[in-house]
Amino acid sequence: MEKEKKNVKMICPGCGAPVTSEKCPYCGALTGLNTEEADMEYPEFPAHAASLDFFGFGFPLIFAGAFGVAGIGCLIGLILSHEWFLLIHVIVFGGIGIVSGFIAIRNLFRYLQVKAKGKEITGTVYGYIDADYTINDRPGQIAKILIDTPAGKRFIFYDTKSTSHKLGLNTIVSIRQYNDLFVLLPA
Repeated sequence: MEKEKKNVKMICPGCGAPVTSEKCPYCGALTGLNTEEADMEYPEFPAHAASLDFFGFGFPLIFAGAFGVAGIGCLIGLILSHEWFLLIHVIVFGGIGIVSGFIAIRNLFRYLQVKAKGKEITGTVYGYIDADYTINDRPGQIAKILIDTPAGKRFIFYDTKSTSHKLGLNTIVSIRQYNDLFVLLPA
């Protein structure tokens, strides 16, 4: 059952300013606001990270190569020996190789498309949300980044793929954005 989100207006206990984040942008005091359950004033901008990481590009490419070679080997065996049971192996290994290759090429294409056609914008790291998955039994982190769009301010959610807060709260980050894809640029 999904939790009901509440519209929350908080006052910073440190300086008295109205806040909508876990940390006050004015004095830096912790506010105690749980932004995962609160309905914030800015809606989400549906965007996907187009970064080339190991599990998005390297791992599928390794799978495509390994299973592609195995599938080709079974295909050669099928052609030379006319043993039709090898057709099952060709379909399984070749299918896995083709799907893995498609995933790797799709992620590479998305990354190159953002790098070539995207425009550079800036965003502010607004806070972190604990994700539903764990890395070594510790919750992964998703950073909430506030950006300006033609429709107004919006949040994008960036999976840091780490349990440490790589991006500091209230810091400005550079983002290259194209349609619904984005890449965080190095500082």
